[in-house]
Formats: sequence, structure tokens, C-alpha cells
Amino acid sequence: MGNHVATPPVTKPRRIEFDLDLQGRITGVSPLVESTTGFKADELIGMPLVALVHHEDLHALQDRWRLALTGEVSSYVIRLAGKYGDFRRVRTSSRPRFDNGHAVGLTQVMTEVKRPSHN
Repeated sequence: MGNHVATPPVTKPRRIEFDLDLQGRITGVSPLVESTTGFKADELIGMPLVALVHHEDLHALQDRWRLALTGEVSSYVIRLAGKYGDFRRVRTSSRPRFDNGHAVGLTQVMTEVKRPSHN
């Protein structure tokens, strides 16, 4: 009999989507936000997304928003606040939303970055 090494099940990262207006206020959010941040989706509607972002990550986030509105989409990591003051690292990207050919906001897609476990 050979040695069998159990491998942990692969879990798909949870994907959260925020719809933002052009001022960065949350106009819609996926329900998975609660399991990641502790906030219920309806608590976040109308809140500026920057209120949930670590202050050291704000400049990079806002720069990426400007680039996204020109059509440049890239992925980057920021720290997102939880309801109780904790921060989680998330990989995020922004893409513009259009209505009749005019940008009306952004969709911000985030997945939690898991730290590798050390056995």
C-alpha cells in the first residue's frame, strides 16, 4: 500500500461585487458581503466605499478608479474593513458601468486573500 496524503478540499473564494455611483457611493452589493465583513447589504447602501478601505490604501484605490473609467482594468490588493474594526485583505478590480454610452459608475469586484497556513 502506498502512502496517501490527504489534500484539503479546494474552496472557491467568495466574490463580492459592489456597484458604485460616480462619487464612489455604494448603490448595490452582493449578499456575500455579510459573511466577509459582518455588514448586511442594506447597511452599506449609500455609504462611500472609501469608508470601508484602510486609509493607507485610499490613494491607490482612487487612482485605479480613474484608470477604470478610461477602460484600464487591473487587479490589486487593498484592506477592507469589517463591521467590528478588523481588516481583511482583498484582491479587487474596478470596471466601468455604462448607460446609453455614458459612464454611470463602477463595479468593484473583490475576493478575500487568504494567508497561507503554516503547518
